[in-house]
Amino acid sequence: MNIRAASLQHLHGIYFSLGSLIIFVAGPSIVFSVIWLLRGGNALNANFFLGSALMLAVVAPAFDQLAIGLSTDRVEEGAGRREQARIAARLCSWVGGAVGASILLIVIASLFSPMSLTVVGWLRLVFSVVIGALPIG
Repeated sequence: MNIRAASLQHLHGIYFSLGSLIIFVAGPSIVFSVIWLLRGGNALNANFFLGSALMLAVVAPAFDQLAIGLSTDRVEEGAGRREQARIAARLCSWVGGAVGASILLIVIASLFSPMSLTVVGWLRLVFSVVIGALPIG
């Protein structure tokens, strides 16, 4: 199994299927927007909601890949190489989905809320999301 081809196939399923696109890519932005509309507040609230929604943006594609893996992958005797390729393809697909959802969420949050982070704040946020995402991956 080719890792690149499998990853592109999975990403195609996320980005070109309306249901998956709404749930896994636009979902965290929708959650952020609804919470922001209901709660509102200042920049600190917006930053908090952004951080929470970013974790959702990272977790949702991971569960999508887990569900795909449980429903389609079968472990066979002597299939170690193919299994490694499948796992690598799932990880690449997860990262592709999480990055797309995160970028959309950050754009929506910066347009519709008073969030404000300094350069150091952005670095801490990215570092926190990556460190928090590693166990999920």
